Amino acid sequence: MLRVNNVSVEIEKSKILEDISFSAEPGEIIGLVAPNGSGKTTLLNAISNLIPASKGEISIYGMNYKMHREKILKKIFFLQDHTVLYPNLTGREHLKLVQRLWESKQECGAVIEKLSMGSYIDKRVSKYSLGMQQRLLFGMCLISSCDLLLMDEPMNGLDPSNIKLISKSIKQLRDENKIVFFSSHILNNVDELCDRVIFLKQGRMVYESRKNNPDFNKYIIIKLENGNDADKVLSLFKDEEIKNATANEVWAEIDSSKSSFVVNQAFEQDMKFKSFFIGQKGSQLIYEEIYEGEDKWG
Repeated sequence: MLRVNNVSVEIEKSKILEDISFSAEPGEIIGLVAPNGSGKTTLLNAISNLIPASKGEISIYGMNYKMHREKILKKIFFLQDHTVLYPNLTGREHLKLVQRLWESKQECGAVIEKLSMGSYIDKRVSKYSLGMQQRLLFGMCLISSCDLLLMDEPMNGLDPSNIKLISKSIKQLRDENKIVFFSSHILNNVDELCDRVIFLKQGRMVYESRKNNPDFNKYIIIKLENGNDADKVLSLFKDEEIKNATANEVWAEIDSSKSSFVVNQAFEQDMKFKSFFIGQKGSQLIYEEIYEGEDKWG
């Protein structure tokens, strides 16, 4: 398991992260979302001990870096960007290097086949496209067979078919009881994969969403056939619940316990609507609220 407790990071007297706390259990996929420059990579670097935490404690499977650094490093793998690759080595040589350093029993051939890398795996990395490099980096992650997998934007540079391929493998890692913690800007993919999503702003953790948690608010979008029922729809919500309203559309965020009331009232009052959507608020809407809306998260 992973425990991050009140972790702060300062670099040259500049505070990059402040009082970050969360935990992760085996079999969980956790997403990390924030604009560039908000501390995502710094947090991953701190968890992997590439940079020291100025304050707080990081515990991995009950061990800390001060007492058990070597044991911890055998349990984690950090998928960084393509700059960590060796241009004069082949993809296969990279996989074998990780296999040897992490003393993994995972077979290179199985990983190469799973990620469809056979056509280029024996070419030098200097000849790889960005998408090929990303698949190799993910392959190195798999070949390590580590319990905790940290990934910095693993979908970067991938086309939709490769995003689907990597996403399928990440889901399989959950089934294997691994912990996966990754950053991404592809928010629909984050929602598809993650059990939880952590949002950072200005180096602080400002929000955490959980998939299928009944205690979290619901988002309702009602599209009307005409404007005649707009006032009726608006009367179902408090002013602070209404996020956007026009003559033909109402968006509202409500307590999960109120969703059935709204649905029943809409039908009982025979409101004419084109569509009625109700579901948990996704990362895109949360992102817009935190980073593009009022500065209440600050």
